[in-house]
Amino acid sequence: MKLGLRSVFLLFIFFILSCKKDKKDTESPVISFSSPTSGQTYNMFDSVRVTAHVSDNMHLSYINVTLTDGNHNAVQSSYSIPITSTNFIFDIKYILTNYHLPSGIYYIQVTADVCYNTTSSYQSIYITDSPT
Repeated sequence: MKLGLRSVFLLFIFFILSCKKDKKDTESPVISFSSPTSGQTYNMFDSVRVTAHVSDNMHLSYINVTLTDGNHNAVQSSYSIPITSTNFIFDIKYILTNYHLPSGIYYIQVTADVCYNTTSSYQSIYITDSPT
């Protein structure tokens, strides 16, 4: 347990220190989706394959993948990936677990952070509610 807490603390310190040197980074990151396709339909408990390319002119700190509603409010927990490069392609399975959601249009939100600039990109999907 102590080793885990130390690791999280050291990772936090690393991100704090790495952000201080990039105060001159004024360009926002660029995000482009490969999947899911816009309007693709999923059932509750399906895995959404999220594939995207994220880049920045200086460096990236992390990305978050979140399911949001039409107002871009999170309706399910995020999946976070720390990054230490300027260019990153990821391919993850994001499982739809919030069985309380009604059928409708939702958004897969990818947020890229470079400490001083944060960019979000959205891809719409349609979710069919759980029969429970």
